[in-house]
Amino acid sequence: MEPQEEFGLVDYARILWRRKVTILIVMVIAVAATVGVDAVRTKKYSGTARLLFVSQTYSTGAVTPLSPTDIATDIGLVQSSTVQSIVAKSLRAVPPNVSVEEQGTTEIATVSVTSTSPAFAAKAANAYANGYIQASQQRFLAGSQAAEKQLQSQIDALQNQINGLQNQIN
Repeated sequence: MEPQEEFGLVDYARILWRRKVTILIVMVIAVAATVGVDAVRTKKYSGTARLLFVSQTYSTGAVTPLSPTDIATDIGLVQSSTVQSIVAKSLRAVPPNVSVEEQGTTEIATVSVTSTSPAFAAKAANAYANGYIQASQQRFLAGSQAAEKQLQSQIDALQNQINGLQNQIN
C-alpha cells in the first residue's frame, strides 16, 4: 500500500484556480437566481401604531395601573370583531389581519398590519388604533350610563321613601 499524500494550502489553491471558470459560472447563476426570485416576489410592508392602555374607574375617573389580565383584555379588544367593523368602515375595505404585541411589561402595545401597499399598511394600523379608542370610549360610556341609571333608580327609591315619610308626618 502506498502512503496517502497530504494536501497543503497551495494544493487547494491550485485546484480552485483550475476550476475557476466552473466556480465563476456557479456564482453568477446563484446571484442571477437570487435577483430573479427577489424581483418576482411580492413585496410586503408593515404599518405600525402604538397604543397606551389605561384603566378608568367609574367612581373617581382616576388612572390606575393595569393587571396582566386587563392588558390581555385590551389586546383582545383591538383584535375583536367590534374593532374590525369600525376599521372596515374607516378603510371602506375588508380589514386586514392585525397583530398586537405588548411592549415588555409596559401598558404600551404595538399594533401591526402587513400589506402589499405601504400607505394602506400605515392607514390600516392607524385605523385599528383609532377603532380601539372608539370602542373603548363606547364601552366606558355604556358602563358609566349603566352606573348612572342604577344610581338614579336608588335616588328615586330613596325619594319615594322620603315622600312617604313626609306624608306620614303631615
